[in-house]
Amino acid sequence: MDNKILKSFISYSNEDEKYLELIVEGLKKHSKDSKIFDWNFWDDRKISIGENWYEIIEREIFDSNFALLLISANFLASRFIKHEEFSRFLEKNREEGFLIFPVLINHCNINKWEELTKIQFFKAKGSDYGFAKSKTITFADLVKFDSEGVLIPNANLEKYYMNLVISIEESINKRFSISKKIKSKNQRNNSNDNRLSYSEFTDGVNIEMKIDGNFDKLTIEQKERILQRVSSTLGIDVKSIKLLPGSIKVVIESNVETAEKIYKQLNDLSFEGYKLKSVSLINSEGILKHKEIRSIKVLTKRSLVESIAIEANLSTKDAKRALEAFVNTSSIALRKGDKVALAGFGSFSVNKRSARTGRNPQTGKPISIKAKKVIKFKGGSGLLGK
Repeated sequence: MDNKILKSFISYSNEDEKYLELIVEGLKKHSKDSKIFDWNFWDDRKISIGENWYEIIEREIFDSNFALLLISANFLASRFIKHEEFSRFLEKNREEGFLIFPVLINHCNINKWEELTKIQFFKAKGSDYGFAKSKTITFADLVKFDSEGVLIPNANLEKYYMNLVISIEESINKRFSISKKIKSKNQRNNSNDNRLSYSEFTDGVNIEMKIDGNFDKLTIEQKERILQRVSSTLGIDVKSIKLLPGSIKVVIESNVETAEKIYKQLNDLSFEGYKLKSVSLINSEGILKHKEIRSIKVLTKRSLVESIAIEANLSTKDAKRALEAFVNTSSIALRKGDKVALAGFGSFSVNKRSARTGRNPQTGKPISIKAKKVIKFKGGSGLLGK
């Protein structure tokens, strides 16, 4: 039987990169002969120049099977790790049993993170590594460098790597065995799929849909309503909906034929007012197909203020004042019957629409429509580009 692919996301502080390098090297060395898993290690050093680092981190967290946390004072001081990475790990843990493995790099006060204190750390007893029995060993306790910065060989360090690999494999295998029992119960096995999954079954290809929207205050009821809407629209059961910053990822597991069919049909759809942004077909090797869904977006006052602030290097408060001043000045001019012209953008003017006779759309009977003033906008020649 083929080994299961085990994808790890390593979360660490950049100030601890020297420890990261040693951890990754040691885990690779002691996991390469595993009879259970094919280990795959990922950390943000694999992000290439010019790539969208935030989206890549988001994707790697989504695709990983467990997180390895290199805990140090530097780690605990990072707001990004706490609010972006660690919060996503906890979310995945609640939704699908995602495992989190904290490793103590150096002595620090973990009580600063209440949720972290609830997670079992990798235990390194002093007596196992040549220290006093009562001493709690950190990774840094075992790492010594000579005067030229070269790592001094240490048999206890190799033992540490080996014990860490064993501990992780035992925990993952325990969770995976539960998943296998569920698979058998539901009779949804797929012998050709060697992905490690916490879900009840895996079958062929996943469809991943990204939906536009601001879900910071999304309630459980709203989330369930969207799930039901997606299911009824597609005519297929939805495996999970994952909240992400500014979007939702809807994962649907299906066989290849059905997935291909749905992929072709998915275009400009909306679910409870949320617009479909992109669709991907994914298997264990990665993304097979991907398409962006073009849809009209409404630039609200809030988003316009934010854009002005960025473009003009202003505070949000000043950008809001500037926008409101423009709107007020333009409104006063138009009420007087004046024209507002912005070179290269366009012009606003007031037109008089005469009284006329129209028809009631429901009854078809003629109705009188009063004369009124309307605002007309004429775009400049360069507004939409060449």
